[in-house]
Amino acid sequence: MQQLTHLSLVNSLQADGEGNPPAAAYAVLTASSKLQSLNINGCTLPAGAWQQIFPAGRQLPCLQSLNIAVVRDSSSDWYAPAPQGSLLVSCCPGLQSLDIRHLQYSAELLAPLQELSGLQELCLGAHSFGGQAEGFAAVCPGVVCKLTQLQKLTLSCPHTPQEILPYLTSLQHLTTLGYYGPLGGGRQGPLHR
Repeated sequence: MQQLTHLSLVNSLQADGEGNPPAAAYAVLTASSKLQSLNINGCTLPAGAWQQIFPAGRQLPCLQSLNIAVVRDSSSDWYAPAPQGSLLVSCCPGLQSLDIRHLQYSAELLAPLQELSGLQELCLGAHSFGGQAEGFAAVCPGVVCKLTQLQKLTLSCPHTPQEILPYLTSLQHLTTLGYYGPLGGGRQGPLHR
């Protein structure tokens, strides 16, 4: 797998919570330094898998697209904690697109993403904030609004557009905004800009 450039295993990796397969087995996912795209959306990973997939010292200079949305933790069958932002920055300095919808994260965990000067697309989701306004309020101005190079942002959150749009005024290069959540007046649905 040393020549692999694109790897998509959507909904296919299913660790069982009993250590099968062990976390170390997941290191193979990023064995190719030529990897440009990795998509493991909807998979179930054991605790410690992120440290194997993005170990300190591993360089994935060609990785541009990373989709780790809706990844579950095999030990709890709940959404997995996101990998440390510092791991992603050191391993994937050329990252342009990152989808971490429904992972668990905080502003502190994601703050290092500001160092990814090429990051153009980011997808975040409601479960990440625990559905609470204070979580979103911490992540949005603390991290997202500092990613001024973003061109595409997708948010799935429990807040109305009127509540979140004021946070996004610093994103001057934004050409696409995908929003999924309440529209106000009891309505739900997508809003695209």
